[in-house]
Amino acid sequence: GTIICGGSCLPAGLDGTCCVGPFGDGIACGPAAECCGGVCMANGTGCAHDCNLGLISCGGECQVGTTADTCCLGPTGSGIVCGPSAECCGGICVEAGQGCAQHCAGGLVNCGGECLPGDSSASCCLGPTGPGILCEATAQCCDGVCVVDGQGCAKHCGDALLSCGGQCLPGAVGDSCCIGPMGAGILCEATAECCSGVCLSDGQGCAHECGAGLVKCGGQCLPGHGTSTCCLGPTGAGVLCASDAECCEGICFA
Repeated sequence: GTIICGGSCLPAGLDGTCCVGPFGDGIACGPAAECCGGVCMANGTGCAHDCNLGLISCGGECQVGTTADTCCLGPTGSGIVCGPSAECCGGICVEAGQGCAQHCAGGLVNCGGECLPGDSSASCCLGPTGPGILCEATAQCCDGVCVVDGQGCAKHCGDALLSCGGQCLPGAVGDSCCIGPMGAGILCEATAECCSGVCLSDGQGCAHECGAGLVKCGGQCLPGHGTSTCCLGPTGAGVLCASDAECCEGICFA
């Protein structure tokens, strides 16, 4: 007899089954066979739901293994069989207590989902994307990087360093921290003024008290004199108009 399979009439017995492949073509499988992606496999092997003795189902396939073994699936869904003394880490079998184990073996410390070489005095330092490194007891963790304690992002900065914008910067007594719009900082000397993350000479820029020859207007010290008038625009910025000029929405007209 024949059966219709994959658009063709194929010779098959009464118990034959059609096995269609990924491209639509077909073959006829016998009663003792299993269809797996267009290939006839012996029942209990290949992609069978119930695997034969000595095989276990893992990643949609019957693989060699025992009930003591574990199926280890990778990111794509395919799998391998790990022995009873192994740990599954992202589709790879590693020795228990290593790799991504929750309980790391002696001489290893769990950090960023991995067992890394270290001792109890080491600290886990996680980076922005999640992976980690181990810092020694004398080091500070700053966004996934180990730096000497008292430097970098340390809360308590070392000698000749001042905390500014989350970092320890070289400075002296009297310097001031100047934070910019993005949160980063620089240090200004005692004679300087901080204006939106930029250090300017005192009495200039956004200073509260403008220096000689400058007039406060729109939050800035602009060149002008006592007869000048401040003309503010719609955004709050200003220009100085002469005494005989008219201010119209930030523009001086004679």
